[in-house]
Amino acid sequence: MEEASEAGKGSVKVVIVNYNGKRYLGECLASLRLQDFRDFSVLVFDNGSSDGSADLMEREFPEMELVRSPVNLGFAAGNNRAIERVIGREKVDFIFTLNNDVILDRSCLGRLHEAMSREGPEVWSCQPKIFLLKNGKTSGILNNAGLEIWRDGRTFDRGLNQVDRGQFDNETDIFGTCAGASLYRVSVLEKVGLFDEDFFAYSEDVDIAWRGRRAGYRSVLCPGAVCYHHHGGSDIGLAWKKTLISRNHIWVLLKNYPRFYVILSPVFTLLRWLCLAFVLVTRTGRKDYSTGVSPGGIRRREVLGAVLRGYWLGLKGIRACLRKRKQTMSLTVLSEHEVSRLVRGYSVPLRNTVSNRGRLRP
Repeated sequence: MEEASEAGKGSVKVVIVNYNGKRYLGECLASLRLQDFRDFSVLVFDNGSSDGSADLMEREFPEMELVRSPVNLGFAAGNNRAIERVIGREKVDFIFTLNNDVILDRSCLGRLHEAMSREGPEVWSCQPKIFLLKNGKTSGILNNAGLEIWRDGRTFDRGLNQVDRGQFDNETDIFGTCAGASLYRVSVLEKVGLFDEDFFAYSEDVDIAWRGRRAGYRSVLCPGAVCYHHHGGSDIGLAWKKTLISRNHIWVLLKNYPRFYVILSPVFTLLRWLCLAFVLVTRTGRKDYSTGVSPGGIRRREVLGAVLRGYWLGLKGIRACLRKRKQTMSLTVLSEHEVSRLVRGYSVPLRNTVSNRGRLRP
């Protein structure tokens, strides 16, 4: 990778948070070496891994910077420590957050950079089309083409499990970008703040997308940029994952949604749960990405317990969320009516919140 230009114009810093990702990290870093775009550098923040992945990186990718944490700080705090380190000492225009289990197509980073430069300062983040890796091989099955929301604070992976037939081939406005492969404009990050570290992992990208939206910025999908994801490659245990997701979607709701939707969220959640119950009844014994239930996975009773625990933890955090909500409101340039229009405009239909294609974010 070449050094950044003298003025830092157009330069990108790739930030990867790694936790026991040895089996995937090498492929990820190798794909960065092969990028056509060269005006970037890489920082890997190792979250106290015990599998030797940090040693692998030092041995095989010495040109890339490694920062070791003695403990697992989580995805949100790990990214924040890395981004703070970059912003404090370097002049870069963009931060590219990347999961350690993602493989980039050769032109991915360059196409993202071109899109951000073309769109102008009102667009603060963009992402590639993310495809699923099946048994380690590339596929035409989509993982994520942007973030979609619903009225109770829940978030969905746009296009998850759909066969790519060109339905997302246009560069389009999306609610927000998936932090597993997202290019952020540094000037806006400095304005709206970094990831909420209390989230630990999951939905922190939704929360920051809301802050960007409320501050008047947009996000786009760059379909010409492509990458591939080992889905669940950095898993932390399915039950705990379900707990974090359930807790964090409540926090997204309390921090960012208009009061009308906060008040009526139990109704919207009940409607979504009724759809979920229908799916559980009709998809017995089949893998269901929308619920995390599959042969060999955790039992439905355990899923329910994990989700209810998440709701309880989410409600326990109400007071802290309300304090943070005030900070979010201070950044908002939109009226509450305009924010409500955002919710309506980017909310998926109820029938799609739990569909046969499993749009629910894992």
